[in-house]
Amino acid sequence: MIRLWDLGQQRCVHSYAVHTDSVWALASTPSFSHVYSGGRDLSLYLTDLATRESLLLCTGEHPILQLAMHDDSIWVATTDSSVHRWPAEGRNPQKAFQRGGSFLAGNLSFSRARVSLEGSTPVPVFKEPTLTIPGTPGIVQHEILNNRRHVLTKDTAGSVKLWEITRGIVVTDYGKVSFEEKKEELFEMVSIPAWFTVDTRLGSLSIHLDTPQCFSAEMYSADLNIAGKPEDDKVNLARETLKGLLAHWLAKRKQRFGSQPSANGDLLSGKDISHRSITHSRIEIDSNAENDSMVYPPFEFSTVYPPSIITEGSHGGPWRKKITDFDGTEDEKDFPFWCLDCVLNNRLPPRENTK
Repeated sequence: MIRLWDLGQQRCVHSYAVHTDSVWALASTPSFSHVYSGGRDLSLYLTDLATRESLLLCTGEHPILQLAMHDDSIWVATTDSSVHRWPAEGRNPQKAFQRGGSFLAGNLSFSRARVSLEGSTPVPVFKEPTLTIPGTPGIVQHEILNNRRHVLTKDTAGSVKLWEITRGIVVTDYGKVSFEEKKEELFEMVSIPAWFTVDTRLGSLSIHLDTPQCFSAEMYSADLNIAGKPEDDKVNLARETLKGLLAHWLAKRKQRFGSQPSANGDLLSGKDISHRSITHSRIEIDSNAENDSMVYPPFEFSTVYPPSIITEGSHGGPWRKKITDFDGTEDEKDFPFWCLDCVLNNRLPPRENTK
């Protein structure tokens, strides 16, 4: 049901029963004489608010979520990841009604109480969009595996994939197989603390790290197949993942600032940040021997398909940037301090706080 409200009277003055299910998106002409509507019934309608005449412009395979007018066309976003552009006669909507097939909108919710002007069921005016921007299938199901390094996902196309979180890539595409059967097949009898959470509500794989819980998981270097490192050395998964994510930023920072000593010749640590002049970078790289800055292969992220970091620093709101877009000028105003303290100074929260 579409409702027209009078804000002065604070009441609904007209109702238009056009759709057979919930209306989720609206867009009007600049003069507010006509309105385009779409929703759960997969259909896009054009309605004259004065005459109540409506026209079915098109139907699709997915519910409509958003509409956006552009010149004589309208962009339609659905629960599918692709975006379509349809003809809409936005500058002169009456042209669309000249094609015939219109009907009078009823005024009872979901009743389809229409008086068809031509005595027939509405037929879509347009069969195909004029342009489609293809998207990738969205993730609709996921499972974190026991090794806490892999996540199994299933997308809208039915494809099941295995992701390696510490590298941000798909390591295996199983195709259209049973998600439950593949989950059972990949089960391992191991116990590693949960150090991240997963969110797929936007159709993509988002990994959340929260301190100090994210630093609770460790593995032996032998289990990670890290060459040149003692087999019994423990590797903190979150710390190495952060180092891999910020490797490009760290390299750019070294190129831009180098190792700038303080007055007494020592490199500044996180404790000394507040004493630096605001005209200079306020984070320095701790290059002492104890700071292992090497990024190991199990934590190397792709620069061809780089992941994005979404976070917020001490100033302003959240921001998003690909890991290859960092220019080295970002500091604690942009990143959480605990993240920089881990990457630059190799410091983790006290052990008792990570349990």
